[in-house]
Amino acid sequence: MALLILLGLQLLATLGVGALLWRRLDAATREIARLRTALNVAEIAASAPPLRRVGEAVRLTTVSASAPQTYAPRSITELRRREAAPTKETSALSPEAIRALVLAAIAAAPAGGLFIAGGGAPAVATGIVLSLSMMLLSLRPLWRVAAWAGVMTGLAWTSVGFALGAASEAPAIFCTALTLAGAAGLLHAHKRRAAPGLALTLIMSGAALALGAQIGLISPAGAAFGALLVFAAIVGALSARLEGVHLCAFGAALIGLFVLSGQEDAAIWFTPVTTWLGAIFLGIAALRVPELGARGLTLAATGALAAVSGVIALHASGHGLDNPLAAAAAFAVIGAALAGIVATGASREGRVLADLGLALWTLACASFFAAAAAIWIATPAPLAAPSYAVLALALIGLNTRAPHPVWRILAWIAGGLTALMAALTIVMLLSEARGWPPTALITVGILLPALLAAGAAAVASKQSMRATAGCFEMLALAGAVTSASLALRTTAADGALLLTPISLSEAGLHIAIWLAAALMLAMSPGFGARRARTFCIWAIGSAALIASAAIAVLALTPYWSAREGTGLVTFAGLGFLAPTVLYWGHWAFWRAHRNTLFTRIALAFGALLSAAFITIVTFAARHDGLPGSEWFEWSVTALSFAIAIGVNFIPAAVCAPHSNLHEDFHGPGRGEVRGEAR
Repeated sequence: MALLILLGLQLLATLGVGALLWRRLDAATREIARLRTALNVAEIAASAPPLRRVGEAVRLTTVSASAPQTYAPRSITELRRREAAPTKETSALSPEAIRALVLAAIAAAPAGGLFIAGGGAPAVATGIVLSLSMMLLSLRPLWRVAAWAGVMTGLAWTSVGFALGAASEAPAIFCTALTLAGAAGLLHAHKRRAAPGLALTLIMSGAALALGAQIGLISPAGAAFGALLVFAAIVGALSARLEGVHLCAFGAALIGLFVLSGQEDAAIWFTPVTTWLGAIFLGIAALRVPELGARGLTLAATGALAAVSGVIALHASGHGLDNPLAAAAAFAVIGAALAGIVATGASREGRVLADLGLALWTLACASFFAAAAAIWIATPAPLAAPSYAVLALALIGLNTRAPHPVWRILAWIAGGLTALMAALTIVMLLSEARGWPPTALITVGILLPALLAAGAAAVASKQSMRATAGCFEMLALAGAVTSASLALRTTAADGALLLTPISLSEAGLHIAIWLAAALMLAMSPGFGARRARTFCIWAIGSAALIASAAIAVLALTPYWSAREGTGLVTFAGLGFLAPTVLYWGHWAFWRAHRNTLFTRIALAFGALLSAAFITIVTFAARHDGLPGSEWFEWSVTALSFAIAIGVNFIPAAVCAPHSNLHEDFHGPGRGEVRGEAR
């Protein structure tokens, strides 16, 4: 209480002296104004014609008479002589010098309190309050010089406070003065010039942070630092001229969180402080970005980054959001809030979605990241895959209502995440993960995302987005083929995927599945671009050809004899019969479509695998006790392979070259259509 009384007395004394000096200075200013008026009138009278000099002299005399405190010259010559000769008035201090002296006297006035016992903290606080007063006084044009005087006064008394230990002795009084002075600096930066006001705010913020590092941020120092951060963020958001202040406030917030994380109170206060900062910057973005539009890029970036990074920090550090479901819920709320900002900004009168510019990209990407992070944290891979597929489908559907490239790009990213989660599901299946039945993994984690991707491809095709439709069509095809192969593998292994090797019959069935997928893809019209479908046919067909050649070569070795099939795939000849049937189907299809290359490939492999099937059946018949001799079996084998080689040279077996792969199942190209038109 004694400190407060002493502080009040010092403040009243300083204000009294300042008021007295103010009154004397105003009187001197009015006196100088009257002298300047008389001088101007005299100059006008001197430059006027002779007939008008009498009137001007009368006017000069009248002006002089109306100012009893001013001595009027008797003539123009005397006025000019007095102006040329140094007098008491011309040798006096200028008004600017008088103001500077007054400010210096005011700034040094609290120094008397330093010599009083216990008066260090009140004197320092008084000096900082005086810097606040100078900054507010500088809002008047006549006292512009007080702005930098306030900055120097604040710096001096803040340094004195740290040097004498007054800041740590009475942190409440010291930090209150810091907060008020910093707020005055922000007000001056907003109303007048940015440099002096921001300099004072920077000094006060640095002093609060330094004191918080000494005594802890959960103290008056932290409260002062946080209040200045909020004021700076708001002032920076109010004007495009001060956007740098908003960015500095964001950077200072990160520094403050870093300092807080290393203190003992972080275990309790890190969560509310981080949440408070994220909510403030996100709220500023929600209020200003819809109003500013494309000019609100900085505010959109800081708001999105503060909210998202805050949740990441709380989840990674185990403060508050260490539970995955809680973190996912926070991400979902932030994603919805950012999407709401986009919707609000786009619904302004006379504005379309593209008018948001880069602010739209920033908010949309941040909202997508929040939604994707929520799915990643809260759901396992078999459930995350269809969730990402639904997100991709929703983005493509959104593009139908509000077309923009950002939705398509984010849909592609969601498709990539779907493929990644499906791949992790395959790893879980092949490693026999506990708690997940193989059928559930295949159905939910692979087949369902494939169906959703097919739906996304269909929606994209209706919007003439050929590249996007082709991308999701390939994803759907890959999921469908993988689901069929994994279902076959699970059935053949009877659930023991790690213990049961792949047999010849199972390998042949896998090849048959791939060939069937390639044939169906070639026969169906599809959704995507031609190049995407052509790539899929080439990829699946090449994999089938390589696998067919591998099983045929391995059939000449004891490799397959040690890997007998189990369950439904015990017949070894099925490994050659199933792909043979599909190769002959490919041969018939491509021959009808007059594609020479594919027809020859299908004919060669179909004939080769047919001979291999006849051979394996013939040798198996001998072991079953059927009549026959060794020379008969080898003769049948030789004859079968001879026919398989010779059938490739039959002219009627291969069609004449006609067109490329695109035209075989999509119709003629542009060049051919234009040629027919010509």
